[in-house]
Amino acid sequence: MAADHQELDDLQTAAREVFADLSSSEDVHRVIDTGPGRDAALERQLTGLGFYSVLLPGEDGDLAHLARIVVEAGAATATTRLLGHAVGLGTALAAVPDSPTRTRVLDRVAGGATGAVLGTTGGFRHRADGASRAVEGAEAVVPDADADLLLIWSEGDDGPRLWAVDASRAERTDLAPIDRTRLLGAVWLPATPVTDDDLLAAGADAARARTAVRRALELALAFDSLGVARRALALTVAYVSTREQFGRPVGSFQAVQHQAADMAVRTELAQAVCDAALAELLDGATQADATIAMAREVACAGASWVAGRAIQLHGGIGYTWEHDAHILLKRAKLNEALVTSARDRRRVVLDALAPADLETAS
Repeated sequence: MAADHQELDDLQTAAREVFADLSSSEDVHRVIDTGPGRDAALERQLTGLGFYSVLLPGEDGDLAHLARIVVEAGAATATTRLLGHAVGLGTALAAVPDSPTRTRVLDRVAGGATGAVLGTTGGFRHRADGASRAVEGAEAVVPDADADLLLIWSEGDDGPRLWAVDASRAERTDLAPIDRTRLLGAVWLPATPVTDDDLLAAGADAARARTAVRRALELALAFDSLGVARRALALTVAYVSTREQFGRPVGSFQAVQHQAADMAVRTELAQAVCDAALAELLDGATQADATIAMAREVACAGASWVAGRAIQLHGGIGYTWEHDAHILLKRAKLNEALVTSARDRRRVVLDALAPADLETAS
């Protein structure tokens, strides 16, 4: 459902208020000091407000709604299930055909079960042994791996399949990433018997759902990074406007102004490409993959640069553990690495260019 700007602005304001209340700087520092973990109050609020169910079948939301929530989560460096559950599971269930398996999964989600997605870039295979089938494989980095349900894409001689597997059937090792605001895990699925009751989609339906989920995850990481850049810029402008040296605010010095202006330019560029990619994806544009890859690369690399510059312009305090600057930088750096690599994203953009475009550029 297309939303008007006022509706989206109101949603973003609500998300900002929730994160300001339940994912404040003090809350985030408590998370990074004690290790990744879920905040029960924040989880209840996000669930109660329907933020996690925006993309589920039967809901009125789309990626335009979820993007407004994700950008505020990035700005707050909040620990949420937005990536694995709201984006991954929500997009997958909305993309597959209706079936008894999908109905059972939706019923479990409605009852409070959480989900994560695996195999969007490979790593799992299914095989048949007579009348029985089994899925096996591993994924080294899974966002929100502490889920109840795992949606797993696998490849086999009969094409791709999408399965819904209870997380208790897999083995998980919790990871300790540089960004402690995200919960990541390595998941290994030993040869696990599966039946038609576990099958969500097959063939072209499974392939389309995988593409939809991969695109949505890429875009979500871009908007999360946009939020990081915005927050880093706002903190820096506030600091250089009040911190004085030689009897005047350091923000009055031309060298500082130039750096802050560059931060603002990169943040605005990230906003522009993220909005363009979102619009193309919602419109079903044929070049959506290239635009999404460009948005992801510009936003993630830009956020890392802006957060790094924020540390520099904060001077000595920017290097301290107690300040928020290093948390923003680590969030941006992890966002760059998840799902796809910068090399892969740049290849997608390059492959989308026509030979004539390349000749003109050269």
